[in-house]
Amino acid sequence: MFEPISTVFSTTPEQWDVTDVRNFVQEYLRHELSTNDALYCDEIRNDTAFVRAATPALRQAALLLEYDLVQELAKHTDFKLKKIALSRHR
Repeated sequence: MFEPISTVFSTTPEQWDVTDVRNFVQEYLRHELSTNDALYCDEIRNDTAFVRAATPALRQAALLLEYDLVQELAKHTDFKLKKIALSRHR
């Protein structure tokens, strides 16, 4: 069972480590949106999230989910949110 963000990060958002958040986002996306081989995630690098999915529907779902998580982090920290980019693979 996947742990909700509130139990994964018991500290306040200001104390979150960016690496932990990146790992959480990756695992959350894998858990919530994975199919056998349709979805995979790259690491979040330089404050930019990259999500690649095999189908437009999965790609959009992954984009929205990750955007929400990163936006929530951005509300509470000085984490600089840049645009979320999709892979060139369509």
